[in-house]
Amino acid sequence: MEITFSDANLCVVFNRFDLLCARYGAEQARAIAIRMGVLAAAPALSAVPQRPPVDLRAEGGVYSVSLGRHHRLQFRPANGVPVKSPRAATVTKIEVTEMVALKSYSRRSTHV
Repeated sequence: MEITFSDANLCVVFNRFDLLCARYGAEQARAIAIRMGVLAAAPALSAVPQRPPVDLRAEGGVYSVSLGRHHRLQFRPANGVPVKSPRAATVTKIEVTEMVALKSYSRRSTHV
């Protein structure tokens, strides 16, 4: 899948492991790098595992994958697919928006 970022600063941070470590800590940086590899290798969201440890979930057109017990990496479709409920098989380009702590992430999300 093609991956873009919601802003230039996030793009710089996510493309330099030293900056990821400085911003999120070594453990989270490693988790982010692994999930970014999974997302980049998938031809579409339908190929991203829905079970742990990756645990792809969707809520209102926003997707996320697990970054361990306490954080998730959020992203949205970025290839012209309507945001309301894009089918995972049609999403081939995503835009990373942020990393969120689970306490601020809604538990109403569902598996794709």
